[in-house]
Amino acid sequence: MVYSNILRTMKTMQQALSSYKLFGLECKIHKIKILEFTMPHIVLENINSTHNAYEAITPFSERIEGGILKVSDKYINSSRQSALIESIAVEAGKNQTFFIQLSEKKTSLTVRLLPLTDPEKTPGVKTIMARIAKQIKDSDSSIFYGKSNLDEYLLH
Repeated sequence: MVYSNILRTMKTMQQALSSYKLFGLECKIHKIKILEFTMPHIVLENINSTHNAYEAITPFSERIEGGILKVSDKYINSSRQSALIESIAVEAGKNQTFFIQLSEKKTSLTVRLLPLTDPEKTPGVKTIMARIAKQIKDSDSSIFYGKSNLDEYLLH
């Protein structure tokens, strides 16, 4: 909701700034790049237990070209309804440490970035999210992918 308001505001700004006067000269802005503010997420259907998902996750470390992807630790809250997965993505010399959050709904579980850590949404960050979702999906044959904006990263 907040992201769509920001995007709408930026589009309004783009329209307002498309033509302006600077020192009496008419100036035109040809293009303003507007970034989409979508938070990467994967919904897993037919699972409503964060604890089961938490148990399915195994830390891993994988070398990629120019870096490493790593899940180093995992934490679950006392009510077992939310879990955090500590992750590290090193790509092209840039090191990002962040948390992936697992949160349950009635019949689904969402894998998303914890907004407080807000890493750059690089291919490595998205790949780690997809690998975590795959580990959870593989723990029970009845679990399947639901809505996601990371379809190109999902492992089947």
